[in-house]
Amino acid sequence: MGFLDRFRRPKRATDPDGFRELALEVAREHPFVASVDVAEDGEFALSVSFVGGDESVRTTYLRRPWAEAEGEPYEDQVEIVERFLEQFAQEAPIPTSWSDAKDLVFLGLRAVSYTAYMPRDKAPIWREALDGLALILFVDLETTVVTVPGERLEEWGVSVNDAWEAAAANTLRLAPAAGDFAPAPKSMVRISSGQIDAASYLTAPGWLASMARGMSVLAWAADRDSLAVVFGAEGVDPTRFAAQALETWKESSTDVSPRLYTLDGDSVVPLTVPQDDPAFRALEKCRYAQIARATAEQGHALEEEHERDGIDIWVGVLDVLDRNGQLEAVTIWPDDVVTLLPEADTIDFVEMDENEKIRVVHSLPQRAVFEAMGLEPEADLVPPRYYVERWPDARLLERLARAN
Repeated sequence: MGFLDRFRRPKRATDPDGFRELALEVAREHPFVASVDVAEDGEFALSVSFVGGDESVRTTYLRRPWAEAEGEPYEDQVEIVERFLEQFAQEAPIPTSWSDAKDLVFLGLRAVSYTAYMPRDKAPIWREALDGLALILFVDLETTVVTVPGERLEEWGVSVNDAWEAAAANTLRLAPAAGDFAPAPKSMVRISSGQIDAASYLTAPGWLASMARGMSVLAWAADRDSLAVVFGAEGVDPTRFAAQALETWKESSTDVSPRLYTLDGDSVVPLTVPQDDPAFRALEKCRYAQIARATAEQGHALEEEHERDGIDIWVGVLDVLDRNGQLEAVTIWPDDVVTLLPEADTIDFVEMDENEKIRVVHSLPQRAVFEAMGLEPEADLVPPRYYVERWPDARLLERLARAN
């Protein structure tokens, strides 16, 4: 059972707060740990120093082990925390010079929610990629990988562009060589992780095109550890592959993307088809599932941040609904409530009726509303959100309602 055998009635953690307490107890009993406490400001993290180390206190974020431990029995949750602490304790030191780091940086592909829980002042160097994913600058250590924040680049004395260029080259170097595969048309190859995550191979410049050798492809990376590629995909119905990718993505604790990707020249791009294509709805399910999860994860992170900082802003939610046979991302906008509205297809303007029931006053395309109001998304929020305090004035709202 691990270090907590002494407890008579151990219970598995059922939420992040409970898991943080469980991790704290495990760490207090762990022989590698010299000191441990909940991270400053009660974040979903621990502040830890290790026996035999340099006595420095490091912050270890618990999102990754919680993703693995959620829903597992108590004994398994303890083992996950123990393993995570041991890996963290054995980390190779982060290079202190660019000459030591330049061959170790690489680009990792992650769900954009990977960045949502990181403190703003420690945010990694990253860019949005492939319509809703995060392409993150990592440094490869002996037992783990760590993100590279801006302050690390300053320490190394290297620009973001130079670091990014080196990381792209290293990612390509670490990806499997095209000569290792001889795919036949209409064949599917599953490629596993090597020194870096398999999903990250998609970001290696020109790699997928070199693998394809002129053939069309369908590719997906539902989790970090496996990349699937269908070669010679002309005439292949992508519907079943989309369903397969979506199911794997839903079940994965290291999810990346449920979407299918293809090539536009040498560039990897999300697969799209016309609305009358039989695969359109299956691909839209994947796209909307990704949007909904990213928005929900971002919303949870913002709520935690607002609660910690004493900020009273309602973080709007997003639902994916089937309306008239088409999927729509819908958010609700209550009047006279300071809100961060997520990006959506449709806004339902709602109010409380005399029976204290919510009713929809107007249902309007979000783009039309925000363009008429001149609203711009808040800086540094991905997916985008918009700060609002009250509905548009009544005349504008009525005009928009008539036009739509």
